[in-house]
Amino acid sequence: CYFEQAINAFEKCIVLEKTDAQAHYNLALAHFKMRNYDDSERCLIRSKDLNPNHCYAWNNLAFVYNLFGLY
Repeated sequence: CYFEQAINAFEKCIVLEKTDAQAHYNLALAHFKMRNYDDSERCLIRSKDLNPNHCYAWNNLAFVYNLFGLY
């Protein structure tokens, strides 16, 4: 599956550059597409922690919380 390959690729990227907010964000999107919502949430939190101005990470984190009914 394409998203499984993406998850593997972004995990390798994060091993090389642990502070890359965009890599964490992209990993979150791949997890979301695979319906791994807990992993997606974890990655979105890490992304916005690394870059508090990453508006897409904040937006998608709110979307995940809404999905869980956590609002």
